[in-house]
Amino acid sequence: MSLHSGYHFIYDIRGKPIALPVETSSNPRAVLRHIKDVPPIFAVWNIEQGSEPDTYILFNRGSYTSPTDGLVCAVLTEGKPPAEEWVIEPAPGYPPDSNKYMYVDHVIFEPELSVKRQTLISILTNNRESAWMVAEGKKEAQVESRSSCLASVFQILCTPLPG
Repeated sequence: MSLHSGYHFIYDIRGKPIALPVETSSNPRAVLRHIKDVPPIFAVWNIEQGSEPDTYILFNRGSYTSPTDGLVCAVLTEGKPPAEEWVIEPAPGYPPDSNKYMYVDHVIFEPELSVKRQTLISILTNNRESAWMVAEGKKEAQVESRSSCLASVFQILCTPLPG
């Protein structure tokens, strides 16, 4: 089962938002796990279907993402490095012994945001040699793209934001 292209929110397993820093001017920009809530306009991801099944190009605030020096970064200058077509798949063991996405009904009570579904996922590079990983803890942390590691589990929430 594939995810639908469109607007989504990505959270770590504890419900902390994954997004670019609210204020930044560097290129490329590291993707962070935020400890405090961030405004929805900064936290929303545009996910577009890639060229192969279960691959997606992930955009945050108009910038596509790519693995850069062991980190997941959003790139402002198109083509440098190129956009990664990430593999998004059901998180292993969620639910146990399952190979399917787990959907949970979820609603955010803000007039402009009516979140429909929550999915537990892992995100890997297209060649499956590296995976998104965020350190455990209560501090803000950069999302890493690490090889030979157990991928972190993320929550992804579909939202009907206008295009």
